Amino acid sequence: MTPGTIGSTAVFVGLLASVLVIIAYVLALWRPSGEALWRSIARACYALTSASVLTAFGALAYIVYHRLYQYDYAVQHTGNDLHNHWFRLAATWSGQEGSFLLWACWTALIGCVVMLRARRYEARVMPIYTSVIAFLCAILIKQSPYTLFLKAHPGLPGVPSDGFGLTPSLQNYWMTLHPPTIFFGFASLAVPFSYAAAALIWRDYEGWAPRVFPYALLSSAVLGLGLFMGGYWAYETLGWHGFWAWDPVENASFFPWLAVTALAHGLLAQRTRRTMVRTNLFFGLLAFWLFLVGTFLTRSGALASKMPNGQLLSVHAFDNIGKSGLVLMVTMLLFYGIGGLALWLWRLRTMPKRPSMGDSLLSRDFALMLSVLLMGIACAIVTLGSTTPLFLSWLHRPPSAPAPVFYNKAMFPIVLITAFVIACVPWLAWRRTDPEKFKQKLLIPWLIMIAFGFGLFFWVLSSQRAIAAVSDPQVLKDTLHQWMGPGGQRVLVISMASLGFLAALSNAMLAYRVFRKKPLSAGAWIAHVGVGVLIIGVILSNTFERTALVTLKEGQGPVKVFGYTISFEGMTGKPLPERPLDPEYDPENRVMLRITPPGGDRIDASGNSQTFLMEPRWFVPRPSVEEEAQGNPDTMIWPSIKKYVGHDLYIALASQPGVELPYVTIRPRSVTQLGPYRIYYYKAVTRPLQYMGAIIGITDPEQPFNTPDHIVAAEPGIEFVHGPDGSLMRTPQGMPMLVKTGEALPQITDSQGRPGVAILDSLKVGSDEARIAFSLPDLPAMWTVPLSVTYKPGINLVWTGVLLAVAGILLAMVRRAREAQEVEETGLLLPADPDDEEGIDREKPARTPPTPQGKPSRPEPVRAAIRRASRP
Repeated sequence: MTPGTIGSTAVFVGLLASVLVIIAYVLALWRPSGEALWRSIARACYALTSASVLTAFGALAYIVYHRLYQYDYAVQHTGNDLHNHWFRLAATWSGQEGSFLLWACWTALIGCVVMLRARRYEARVMPIYTSVIAFLCAILIKQSPYTLFLKAHPGLPGVPSDGFGLTPSLQNYWMTLHPPTIFFGFASLAVPFSYAAAALIWRDYEGWAPRVFPYALLSSAVLGLGLFMGGYWAYETLGWHGFWAWDPVENASFFPWLAVTALAHGLLAQRTRRTMVRTNLFFGLLAFWLFLVGTFLTRSGALASKMPNGQLLSVHAFDNIGKSGLVLMVTMLLFYGIGGLALWLWRLRTMPKRPSMGDSLLSRDFALMLSVLLMGIACAIVTLGSTTPLFLSWLHRPPSAPAPVFYNKAMFPIVLITAFVIACVPWLAWRRTDPEKFKQKLLIPWLIMIAFGFGLFFWVLSSQRAIAAVSDPQVLKDTLHQWMGPGGQRVLVISMASLGFLAALSNAMLAYRVFRKKPLSAGAWIAHVGVGVLIIGVILSNTFERTALVTLKEGQGPVKVFGYTISFEGMTGKPLPERPLDPEYDPENRVMLRITPPGGDRIDASGNSQTFLMEPRWFVPRPSVEEEAQGNPDTMIWPSIKKYVGHDLYIALASQPGVELPYVTIRPRSVTQLGPYRIYYYKAVTRPLQYMGAIIGITDPEQPFNTPDHIVAAEPGIEFVHGPDGSLMRTPQGMPMLVKTGEALPQITDSQGRPGVAILDSLKVGSDEARIAFSLPDLPAMWTVPLSVTYKPGINLVWTGVLLAVAGILLAMVRRAREAQEVEETGLLLPADPDDEEGIDREKPARTPPTPQGKPSRPEPVRAAIRRASRP
């Protein structure tokens, strides 16, 4: 059997087995007398489902990795120039079908864990969960990645010998890490959905919470890590010195994260105070449905079009999915969206309704309620903004998406309040908090924050002066500069950064004390430290980055930017024989820049220079004759980053480098002088609408060439571009497409062994007058390199904050997983308000009076008391 047959058969078996899983579990619920039998059958069918999905993925990976071009997916997503083994594997999930299959694989594997740990909830949860795999298998049958190339393109004569290759921006190590990570997070969202739906069906509004809590934390942590990976990938690849652009595809991962993180906070309130039951069930359903909305948004083609200004709605969107696959995606949206909402509304009156605000506004109950509310509002804003292009396409209006400044304005007050709440919550107790004790606990962090804000004030002043001195207003778009003056910016930036510092400090103080006693109980506080650090990093790095546009001209010396001296040292690319002056046609081409840091011109004690090289990349990934003829070849520009503790030096090409060449304008049978060289133009060679060239000779009277007559002959030319059918191709303006073919002169080399070059720039019809450019020793081509140099302060706080938050969430997940295991073992819910719930933050209880024997009585442990009371 061929890999395609194996894969397509496995997908079909996966669909059939997943349907059998659903039927078997339903029968296990319907017929309690045969529950054990039907459950065994369901488990066997689910094992077959998982094995089938994994087999299908393995077959596609084999096709892509081994470049089996008889399959259309391999032609579209890999190529002979893709030599890195990891990139060849990553090409498996670079397309629509491959990413669906990756999603199905993670769903199947996570489902194995859910099935084994659900116990008495297994038959309730697994039918809902397995339906996701059934839908995905159905989509993969209709939108098959195993389609043969000749079947997909019946008009072509045969199978190609090469594919289109992996998009250059995807040829990055993050491509091997980010999609699997983010899709693991997406797949895990089906677990809270399934538990929430089962809880609504069986009216088990309390029992589902401890079981789903670890999964909600897992989703939050992994999606947060995936967002971090995507941001860092964009930062070090795209060259715009940013990590978050409010792109609709980026937001499609962000709003499910907001929903599931709100769910995690609500589950803590339900776990501890038995509140927010309705809210948690709603967010449990919403998080997965929002992921489906984002999936539809990125794959429906709504984001693949351009706005009226010519800019793409998203640089990350897939092309439009096939019609049958689109119908199934819409069916998923309706089934899980309308079905989940209808189920929630149906059970709304039967759900317990308890006050969520505590006995006082100064309580942890109110802080949790407010945090869930803020995340819900943020989720609604981002979702509505991101889906605007979809709504406009339905109304047949020009596509458009909100500008980043819209999100900046909307999210600023939400983040400001969030930072304050996070800063206060470590010192709050459940139910109510003594105001005096709260003030005492907050006093020291507050004073330290004031000192931090005072120092930040002077730093902000210096940064604003530096920005005004170097930045063009166009460079400052999409930041706070666009919608507030320096005074307002100063106040808000200092306020937000100071509150972020207070949040990090307060939670760090409590995390340290809790970690010493109960390490697993410190997870939430560590996560909040990360959020505080993240807020500081985001506001400082985005608002007070400095960008200068400079141009380096070869032979004119270095330039100085932000105290750094930058000089051009050349290109690393090896030109092709037909492109002797174009190093960018080497995929490994880099622009070598010698950087001297402030004070770096001194020699250190060991005699070493402090200068270093930075090498931003500039290359043409896949040359296209048509694009070259139109003067706009598809080039890639990747930045170079020098990391320091407090800032990054970020250098990218502002546009494509240019080369200045000396040239002569000469008629046939004439001679002209170019520096020490004599240029002879013998005659023109023309083939109408095919080729035109000029036969020339070059001599150097001072240093005769080692050739007959001491003359170097050459024929630079210009070729007309023709299509596959032989017809002449024309530009949008109607002019013939032309490609200049320079000719290397190996007999004329410079001190570094580089040959001279002659290029025919134009040839007049009739007179045969030629304009010819040269690069020769003593008259070399001179590069002009436009650079965008950015001083990025505080950027490492962004990465550190995210990683701290993820680590804290994972630590909390381990704790809640152990609690869920204890619930399963005892069959009882944990107490609603256990002693010492978060370590040390509760009000201290009064001391127990001594017993008549003079010894203090010891209260019986809460869990032991529950077990004793539950015995018959």
